[in-house]
Amino acid sequence: MRSGFLRQFDKQITYALPLVDVISAVAAALIAYWAYLGFDSESGLQYRLMFLVMPLVVPAWFARFGLYRPRRGESVWPELGRLLLALCTLYGAFALLALFTKSGASYSRVWVGSSFLLSVGFMLTSRLLVRSVLAWLRRTGRNRRYLVLVGTASGMASVKAGVERSLESGFELVAEFDVDSMNEAELADSLNQLLSTADVDQVWIARPAQDFEKVRDLQRSLETFSTQVYWVPDFIGVELVQKSMRIVAGMPVLHMQKNPLVGHRAVAKAAEDRLLALMLVLALLPLGLLIALAVKLDSPGPAIFKQVRHGWNGRSIKVYKFRTMVEHKERDGVIEAATRGDMRVTKVGRFLRNTSLDELPQFLNVLQGRMSIVGPRPHPISQRQQFEAVAPNWSYRYKVKPGVTGWAQVNGYRGEIDTDEKLKKRIEYDLYYIEHWSLWLDFKIILKTAFRAWNQTNAY
Repeated sequence: MRSGFLRQFDKQITYALPLVDVISAVAAALIAYWAYLGFDSESGLQYRLMFLVMPLVVPAWFARFGLYRPRRGESVWPELGRLLLALCTLYGAFALLALFTKSGASYSRVWVGSSFLLSVGFMLTSRLLVRSVLAWLRRTGRNRRYLVLVGTASGMASVKAGVERSLESGFELVAEFDVDSMNEAELADSLNQLLSTADVDQVWIARPAQDFEKVRDLQRSLETFSTQVYWVPDFIGVELVQKSMRIVAGMPVLHMQKNPLVGHRAVAKAAEDRLLALMLVLALLPLGLLIALAVKLDSPGPAIFKQVRHGWNGRSIKVYKFRTMVEHKERDGVIEAATRGDMRVTKVGRFLRNTSLDELPQFLNVLQGRMSIVGPRPHPISQRQQFEAVAPNWSYRYKVKPGVTGWAQVNGYRGEIDTDEKLKKRIEYDLYYIEHWSLWLDFKIILKTAFRAWNQTNAY
């Protein structure tokens, strides 16, 4: 499958929308100011402050109205309605603020009204223009999204017809699986093999509403992949909660599985990871060299220990740590986690584990893009089946990159997992983090980690 220039930079195109909105808002305010007061006016300080505030307020305000989420295949009119509502409430909020602070007399009502009308015109025009250009590109074979279809023959036929009618949506069907010609195990295995090797963006499940349990089982089997999963059921006579419903390519689809960190959230997370990791690596380099020397002097073997673990999208990654055990071979290739009083742990290694200093090399994993500073901790691949048998939702942790530290760890769930209850609580905290992610939550976890690093009673 060819990716194409636009597909490689599709996220950057999405990130540009807040910039377009900021430019439109500031340009509207500047033009209204110039037309009404002129730039040589000496009473324009309060207006200039507004020009500085707008770039900070507009993206955050519009994001609350869902204006920056992907809308491929959806009608443009709901988006324009949300845009108009966001602008009305934004200017209404400014008006209320001016009323309560008694600063309304400082601003011209003509300027406010003109700025609002120009903003509406600029933003509606820019959105329609972006939509038109993307639709033309998709009709000509660019900026595609690769789609796998799973379902009954009749269900898939109607979906394929809808995709073919909506060329401007940019969907390209790359594979289809007829559920009537294979059993559930064969279907799951075939899909997993395809998603592991091919560049697939979405999986659409076209099965009747009464097959919900089978649809849910299939969706669970795909949780380790970042691929988005949609259900396209027959809703006739069926009452469903509509909050996850979307109209894509003219058809109702139920968004069952999505990436928790997309769009501007993914950009903020990536920027946080790379900047903090770079600063920490540079600041802690002397300490890291001293630790490496201590590890080498304490016992023979390499200073850095590498272990293959599950990472984002269920893919294998090599995780770096300072070696804390004597060199040994695992029995039958099964990794045995350290236990209390474990004789394999060296003297230096025990100190490193108790202070979490053995985790420092993982900041290199963060710089490589394999891990995040904050996220669910990665666990050895050999433990996956054991954990999933206890907690079927374990795989949802792979929706985000694993972290050097995490919400579960700062709440006491660190170290050996020797009971089912510990495993379930760890997953509970990890899923809470994924669902409630914010930059503030990340910084909160980082601060808690720093304060608790020197008092790890359950790390051995």
